[in-house]
Amino acid sequence: MTKDELLAQKAAIQTAITNILEGGQEFQTRNARVKMPALENLQSQLSEIDSELSSMGAGTNSTTVLLKYGGCR
Repeated sequence: MTKDELLAQKAAIQTAITNILEGGQEFQTRNARVKMPALENLQSQLSEIDSELSSMGAGTNSTTVLLKYGGCR
């Protein structure tokens, strides 16, 4: 996978983890009980992605520009 794909997958997994933490891992619908993915599986996938990203290098291929604003006179 490319670095951008890994970063996108990382963001998706972090969103899924947040949703699980906020909404719980299991819920009841009208017809059935639905169980969401185990939090441990998502966290292990996230750590694998982090290790792949760190092996690719710390940079994100982006540039940071700092601007100095003098204010209004």
